[in-house]
Amino acid sequence: MNEKSIVQQYQEGFTAKEIASSLEVGIKTVYSTLKRFGVQRRSPASSNTLRYRRSKTSFQKPETLTHDENCLKIAALALYWGEGYKGERSNTVDLANSDPAIIKVFLRFLREILHVDELRLRVYLYCFSDQDTTDLIRYWSEELGIPRSQFQKPYIRPMEPSIRKMRYGLVHVRYSDKRLLEYLVQEIKQMKLWAGCRAVKCTRL
Repeated sequence: MNEKSIVQQYQEGFTAKEIASSLEVGIKTVYSTLKRFGVQRRSPASSNTLRYRRSKTSFQKPETLTHDENCLKIAALALYWGEGYKGERSNTVDLANSDPAIIKVFLRFLREILHVDELRLRVYLYCFSDQDTTDLIRYWSEELGIPRSQFQKPYIRPMEPSIRKMRYGLVHVRYSDKRLLEYLVQEIKQMKLWAGCRAVKCTRL
């Protein structure tokens, strides 16, 4: 058994269980070796964070983009900047709108640029009590190309005379992946910096 390999792998972020499996030794051997070399054991929270960072993502970050693809990316990021949920404690990408064209642009970006897992897409419908939820779900399912089985239980609000009703209701398109949300937020930050620099240059003309 190579004790240095145990220490090295642990310091690289592998868990004791993963090391024991790869080196075909008992997990107690791993822990005793770490103790003998004075390596402090990670907390469960730290181990979970490392596993999360090393796990495979459900989307693909683009390395290079064509002009048209870059235009689509900019449009989608701008939409999410204005209409998407960006809370730090959230694990879910969530874009809400009543305009099918806006939702379609964002979905094109997720599908064609980031190649997300279609099965993880969810749709949450918001409508009023005098609207037919079955018809609305059918409409949005056909428009967005998302099966009705991936629609969540809709929120139905009592209708009030003073409220202006949206013809097809409003939908939230959701995708549960914290790293995708982090990616979008980071890209939007870069867009803000770029937009700020451009604005400064314009005001100096």
